[in-house]
Amino acid sequence: MTWLIVTIALVGIFLNARGKWQGFLFWLISNAYWCWHNLTIGEYAQAVLFAGFFFLSAYGISLWRKPQKPSQKVINFCKQILKLKHIKTDERRKVNWLFKEAKKILEGGNGEVEQKT
Repeated sequence: MTWLIVTIALVGIFLNARGKWQGFLFWLISNAYWCWHNLTIGEYAQAVLFAGFFFLSAYGISLWRKPQKPSQKVINFCKQILKLKHIKTDERRKVNWLFKEAKKILEGGNGEVEQKT
């Protein structure tokens, strides 16, 4: 059983590393198990640790599911990037992705931020 829970926890880490909030669901399962397991064997400090991880996983789900707005500093930085006109054509092709991302942020790529002109 413990190897199954270890696998569940590792899948959770992998999903979070890939930016997927669902990884926290896997952590809820593994942390709940480890909390219970440590309680049954008398490792109370470990049980408290995994109870804390359990609640932090639930908190993580609530945060990651909410759309995040970029800060004003990020918005200002993106505006400055888009103002760069002196870059040579060859160099601009190399960093074209940066201009696209800046424009996407300012246009509200997720419908969160509107460009102010």
